[in-house]
Amino acid sequence: MLIAAAAVTGLITPVTAAAAPEATVPCIPTVQGPIRTTPSSKPYVPTAQQGTWPVAANYTVQEFFVSCTALGQSWKTRILVRRPKSATQFSGTVVTEVPDGSIWTDSYYTARYEMSAGIVSAMVESVSSFLDNFVIPSDPQRYASLHIPDVPGINHVIEAEIGALFKSGARDRALPDLHVRHVIFSGFSGSAAEVRGYITAEHFALRMPGGGPIYDGYFPEQAAVGTDPQPIPDLDVPVIEIQGEREIVNSFQRLGALDYRRPDGRLYRLYEVAAQPHVFTKAGEVQALYGSWVCDSPRGSFVASDPSVATQFDGWAIVSMGLRQLVRWVADGVPAPHAPRIQLDGKTIVRDRFGNAVGGVRSSYVDVPVASYAATSVNDPNVVQPAATCNMVGYQFPLPASVLHKLYPTHAAYVADVARDLAKLRAQGWVTPQDAHDQLVAAARSDIR
Repeated sequence: MLIAAAAVTGLITPVTAAAAPEATVPCIPTVQGPIRTTPSSKPYVPTAQQGTWPVAANYTVQEFFVSCTALGQSWKTRILVRRPKSATQFSGTVVTEVPDGSIWTDSYYTARYEMSAGIVSAMVESVSSFLDNFVIPSDPQRYASLHIPDVPGINHVIEAEIGALFKSGARDRALPDLHVRHVIFSGFSGSAAEVRGYITAEHFALRMPGGGPIYDGYFPEQAAVGTDPQPIPDLDVPVIEIQGEREIVNSFQRLGALDYRRPDGRLYRLYEVAAQPHVFTKAGEVQALYGSWVCDSPRGSFVASDPSVATQFDGWAIVSMGLRQLVRWVADGVPAPHAPRIQLDGKTIVRDRFGNAVGGVRSSYVDVPVASYAATSVNDPNVVQPAATCNMVGYQFPLPASVLHKLYPTHAAYVADVARDLAKLRAQGWVTPQDAHDQLVAAARSDIR
């Protein structure tokens, strides 16, 4: 789902969010669990992930039921936690997210980075429609006691209360042996809209005892088109926002402007990513949920799960990079680097001689190109089905053999160019060491001649 964000076009100074009168978070939830898992009763995991959540050997997954009151109503929901088995492996950082129904989760994309860094991930069910339409029907007996009243704004109060639970030390029986120092609220696509809504509604209004923020940082990604008219304001905690090239194209198509754009600030960074689509077809998500899509390109229709045409741009690496930058900023006080915006000529993206976007966050895909990357299909984005899904999918066209030969006379020359570019990007922080290694291996195994 694409819900989202912001509303300032061009480089103007954003207005700092007006702080509502501060109030301490209403209550710290009580915790039940971990809830027993059996062959016939397992925690719900979004179906787009084929019912799986990556778990390393030194990690474990536990489900808890949590309950409290908000806006005069009682509620009870679940959190699904991926955590190190040993407290000595915990970094001190918890990253929460609100899953967007059945769609891919941020912690799915960033799993390898999070687990290599000792981070705890927590899926938080705070939206009544998501709980009622996805979680409870997956196992009505397991989840019979869960309920969230359909009250406007209760979702954000629940998010505040659960964030405070993680930061409340000994009272947090979900992580009783872990010393939580920082909590980050993240989200991808529709889940990023939930992050934006929380920032507007509760970041300044609800605080920890003593007045400090509940969340120590925010990481909304890929949520440029939607109904929220406000840009992300300047906060008292770091924010990194990621918008792919597709979000630019779709924003112009649907809104006529880049409503999310604003200048970087002392605690805010915007990363626009050249060649990045909305759906990351490289790693198989489309096959998992929408494998039958037939989308359109200038050279005809293509199946969204066909790796020969659907873009193989590595969006997973970008999301992991952004979260790594934010964690370093929040936990270690290392400010994230600034990135140039994708260049525009009016409402058109400026492209290089290979057809790829100029500017933005770079990658080896556009710095050492073997294809022209389009971040969205040419389907009409205003058509509900199937085009409203197809415009999330990008495609790629290989560069002509004659062009490739001039760029890279030999396979070794191509691999050497990729290695140099990845070394530069890694030094600048634009790719994680793990993903740089994988991309170099892929280049070495390629048939580029």
